[in-house]
This record gives sequence, C-alpha cells and structure tokens, in this order.
Amino acid sequence: MLKNLQKFYYPKSTDEAVTILSEQGARATVVAGGTTLARLDNPQLETVVDISRCGLSYIKEDKEGLHIGATTTFQDLVRSETAQKFAGGLVSKSSGMVSTRLVRNAGTVGGDIVYNYSYNDLPPVFLALDAKVSILEKGSERWVDFAEFSVKHGTLIVGRTGLLKEVLIPQKAKNWRSSYQRFARSFSDWEAQIIVATALGFKDNTCDSARIAAGCIVQHPVRVTEAENAVLGDSPDIKSFEKAADLFCKKIEPMADWRSSKDYRKEVLKTLVRRSLQECRQG
Repeated sequence: MLKNLQKFYYPKSTDEAVTILSEQGARATVVAGGTTLARLDNPQLETVVDISRCGLSYIKEDKEGLHIGATTTFQDLVRSETAQKFAGGLVSKSSGMVSTRLVRNAGTVGGDIVYNYSYNDLPPVFLALDAKVSILEKGSERWVDFAEFSVKHGTLIVGRTGLLKEVLIPQKAKNWRSSYQRFARSFSDWEAQIIVATALGFKDNTCDSARIAAGCIVQHPVRVTEAENAVLGDSPDIKSFEKAADLFCKKIEPMADWRSSKDYRKEVLKTLVRRSLQECRQG
C-alpha cells in the first residue's frame, strides 16, 4: 500500500501533467487505469498524478501509421475497427486476451508498457511491429524505439519528469500478417507463461520482412534475428518454420519461476513460434 500519499492531482492537459511531474520528481507517480497502482509498495511516493483527463485516449491512423494514446484501454483496442484492420489486427487480438473484461475496461496501454512486467501482453506486440513511443518532457517531445524502451524499466524513463504520450506503429506494418500466441494456466490468467507475437510481410508470395517477439522468456520481450532470417524468401514452409523455432530457442536462455521451469518454457516456446509462423503464412 501507498501509506505516505499526500497529494492527488487531476491535470487537464499534458503540459500541466508534465509540469507537476517535473516539480515532484521521484515523489510522484502517474495513474490512468489504476490496475497497477494498487499493487505498488513504495514509501517514497507522496503524489499521484491522474492523467485520465489529459486527452490521451485515442486510436487513429494517418500517413505515419497507427497512433495509440497512452490512456487508451485494452477494451478500446478490442472494439476499434481501425486497430482491427492494422497489421492483421494484432493489437486488437492481443488486447482481447488480457485477463477479464473488468481489467480490459480499466487497464491502459501506458500502464502495460511502462510497468513492463515480463508477462504483460502488449510489449511483445509492439516489439514485433517496430513501434515507437512518444515521451513528453518539459518543453520537448522525443521518440524512442520500443526495442530500447522495453529493455529499460519504463518507470525509469517516464513517470518522474516525463510523460508517455502515445505508441506509434509505423505505416509499413499495416499489411503485415500477424499471429498472437498466449500460453497461460487459464484464459483469464493475467500472468501468462509464454507469449509469442509474430508479424510477416509478403510481396507476392515472397516473405520480405519477419518479426518474431517473445514475452515471459526473460525479463523483457526479445527478438532473434537469426530465426527471423530463416523464414525470409520465396514461399516459406514448415521446414523453415521448424528451423526458425529451433534457432529462436537456441539463442534464448529462459528464466525459471514458480509457473514454469526453463526446459518447459523452451519446449512450449518452440511450439508457439512454429504455430505463429504457420498462422501468418495462412494469412
């Protein structure tokens, strides 16, 4: 529990929110959906900044790509026709598999990637789609590749002096075929044991781009370039999928926890990588 809270702010703009965060520093935390805040136990935190009124809930497409605001909920992404049509609906599919409807109605994109727990659903998806994140700081905005953002704990980058504004999935990914594989004890279990997000780009019958990202394997989502290269070229088939799955598992040393051993994770991972590639190939 947060026993030392003294202030609770409701800024009405991102500028106001960033100003408050820059003044409060490490004493402050951002809240939108609140599904993670209730689990924090940090005696340093004295201030909560609720950004739900800052206009950061949106899903829109332009020439740059698909823009997803930080306070957009999982259920917003499930319902969005724009998201459903982008990259084979990968963001919508993965959001629809997050825990329960109650959680999806409250949980936000920003919370899922800033508090980047290994079992969170969206980080592997954004990594597979070459996403970028926009971070607002006092008087400036900067873009960070999601591959970099996901390696560092998001709370060390935003939420103290900066604010996550949005995620941008580039336009090049719009027509990619995709697959989302999630392995957990039950469909509604928040903490998955393995996640695989895959996106393949085709020109005619040739695979000219491949992204395979896995979550719950190490502390942050990972890609393996050698595995992706194995499926590039004309008419990828089951043999290339098997090779890609083997390469992915050889390059990764899974973590072990109370949910799964290393060997068990590696065996399931191989199956999910192969299955995701087959699903992408089928279109």
